[in-house]
Amino acid sequence: GAGTEKEESLPASAPGVPNQAPVSPRGAVAQREFRGG
Repeated sequence: GAGTEKEESLPASAPGVPNQAPVSPRGAVAQREFRGG
């Protein structure tokens, strides 16, 4: 999810959580940077 543990703990198939859908490599990098990974 948007950098929250509650969202990140949900499965990708969770309803109403579009930000958990498979992301492109670019999106994954952006998410990693956002989370400071």
